[in-house]
Parts: sequence; C-alpha cells; structure tokens
Amino acid sequence: MQCNTGYTGGGLATCNFSAQFDISAVGCSPIPCATTSISNSNFASTNSVQGVTGDTRTVTCNAGYGPGGVATCQPSSVFSTVSCNALSCTSTIPTGLGYGSQCTELVTAGVCTQQCTAGYSDGVSGAGRSYTCPAGVFTGTLLTCLPSLCTSSIPSGAGFGSECASLVTDGNCTQHCTPGYFDDNNGAGQDYACPAGVFSGTLLTCTRSCPASQVSNSDHANSGSITGVEGETVQVVCNTGFVGGGVTTCQAGSFSVVTCAPRPCESTSFANSNYAAANSLSGYY
Repeated sequence: MQCNTGYTGGGLATCNFSAQFDISAVGCSPIPCATTSISNSNFASTNSVQGVTGDTRTVTCNAGYGPGGVATCQPSSVFSTVSCNALSCTSTIPTGLGYGSQCTELVTAGVCTQQCTAGYSDGVSGAGRSYTCPAGVFTGTLLTCLPSLCTSSIPSGAGFGSECASLVTDGNCTQHCTPGYFDDNNGAGQDYACPAGVFSGTLLTCTRSCPASQVSNSDHANSGSITGVEGETVQVVCNTGFVGGGVTTCQAGSFSVVTCAPRPCESTSFANSNYAAANSLSGYY
C-alpha cells in the first residue's frame, strides 16, 4: 500500500486464512508542514503556524491590515498563502483642484505630508499638513487649499471693467470696457484664465470715446456724423457761403469746437435811399 502525497507510512496488507486483509501493520500518517508565520496577524510570532497535511489555521489580521483568511497545510508540506497587508488610509484625504497627490498611497502605519499645488495657499506658510494612520485610523488636520488671486496683470482704472477683479487660480473671466470707452476687440472684451496660478490672456485696451457730434452748414451736418475715440481727428469742410471749418479733435471726452458761420457780404450803400449812408447795407449769406 502506498500513501498519498502529504502522508507517510504505507506497507503490505496480507490476505489471511480468514479471507480478510490484515492491515494492522499498515497506516498513512499526515506529514507536518513547514512552520511559518504571518506578519501583522494573530500568527505573527516566529513559526507559530504549525500543522500537518489537511490542518487549517484561521488567520486574523491586526487592525488596519487585511485580508487574512484560512491557511491550509497542503500535500506539498507548505501552508497555503495568507497575507495581512497594510490597508489604504486615504478616504479622508482631500482631493481635487489645488490638492497635491503626495498622500494618495498612505496606508496603515504610514506617514506623509500633503501640500497645495501651484497657485493655491494652505494658510500655514506652505508647510502643508502631515498625516499618519496608526492601526488603520487616519490621524491629522486636513489640508485646506484656497486659490490665490491672479489679478496683478489685469488692467484697471478709468475705462476698464471690474469683471475680473476676483480672478483666482484655475478661474476664468472676460473683461470689458466701461461705457464711453471702446476696446480693441470689436466690443467683445478680452478673456483671461489662470491655470496653476499663471495668468494667461491678451490684455484689454480701452480707449475713451467722444459723444457723436455734428457741425451745421458743413459736410458733417448730419446728426452724429462726427465720431471717434480719444486722439482721433475729423476734418470739417464748410458749405459754400459759410466760413470756418477745420479739424475737430476728440480730447478729454469731447470734440473740440469747429463752426461754419455764414459768410458776410461786402457792405455797400445806395444813393437816394434809406441805405444812402456809406456801408449802411450789410448782411450775411
């Protein structure tokens, strides 16, 4: 008789005169498995896992470790593998915009320091927050990351809108000119962004405009026919019979004064009339 793998013994079974096999001297005993231990469990002591083929040992992991399970003494004389590994301890750690990834692999008994990403402030002078996880219990003051202002490059003052006065890291906005000013983008303003705390965008230019005007008795007599922005000029030509005209300039919010006045006729007199006196007859076109 030959024993199965994992057992020792065997021998000869003899059929005796009573027509039965004599197996009193035959047997198969389980072989002991190599002793072992399992860290972070109830079998952490050296060689504490013992047994013979077919024996089982229930492994209970310490707090913060897993998965544990049942170790079986196999026919190969080796216990089946059961482990107690450090468990993840990250469920409480803040994530998202502004939060660094330094602690994404924190496990039981581990330590780490989480910091804010560029363009965010942690309120502790950039030191971040340190976390630990004794026995699987998260310990530490959670980090708070607030976006920093990103407005130092944005133009301000007369003519510039305040739509972007609160632009912060990873934000975006569109700045427009205020009424009475024109931008250089057909009135669409300019878009700004601040990825990772770095300002991005073409700066808005706002030029002051003058109220539309006109000059009677000229080629710009139609209402609102004189338009322009600060510094621009318009040539005004008077109609026949009128004098004046010239260049009107948009300055300090209004066009300079240009007029077209009626041209005076040359004075004269008529003898033997109520206009007999010299140059008594006078007037304008």
